[in-house]
Order: sequence, then C-alpha cells, then structure tokens
Amino acid sequence: MRALHHLAMAPMPPRVTADAAVRLDTEVKWAEVPGADSYDLFVRRTDEGYWRSELPEGTRGERWEGIKLADPADGMLTDVIPLRGDDWLFGVSACAGDYCSPVSSAVPGGAFEPVEQPE
Repeated sequence: MRALHHLAMAPMPPRVTADAAVRLDTEVKWAEVPGADSYDLFVRRTDEGYWRSELPEGTRGERWEGIKLADPADGMLTDVIPLRGDDWLFGVSACAGDYCSPVSSAVPGGAFEPVEQPE
C-alpha cells in the first residue's frame, strides 16, 4: 500500500533519449515533466539488473556534470555522461520532493507513456 502511495505522489516518468553514436560519451535528453522539481540520473551496464546513481570507479569524473536546459524554447533538459552508449543503459527519474517516478530508460520498451482516457 505504501508503494502505491509513493507512486501516486510522484510525477510521471520523463520520456528519455540517448545520443551515443560515434562518441566516447552519451548525451541524455528528456522533456520537463509537469510537477517535477528535480531529476535523478541513473546508469547500468547492459548485463546488470540494477540501476546505479553514481558513475563507476575509474570513470572520468566521479559524477556527471549536472543537468542543463538544452533548449529553453522546448523545455528539453540534457546531461552528458562520460560513458559509452554501447556498454551502458541510461535512465532518468522525475521527483517532486521525496517522491520519485520509476526510472525511465532510453531503450525501446523503457519509456512510460501517460494513459489517455477515452472521450
């Protein structure tokens, strides 16, 4: 019951894309989510079953640089993570206070879509 309460209080997960083509890092982008006041980024190796909130040891920098507004006109947020997209999956969680959405990943089947009500 407590898990359902937390999910009900959290904003919707963002729609995430990742650009890792022909580069040594990965640019993660997502649209702002109504009701979210912060976002948490996560990574995981392609063979892992859990999300990490910190970069692995030996990576350039201990954490990513920080979220930036990519284009104020369309409300897209972006961050560059110093990991190759071939070996890692990337995800973002939208938070409102202490309540965070499930991690939405930038892979097919990893996104959450709002359920539209029929008219």
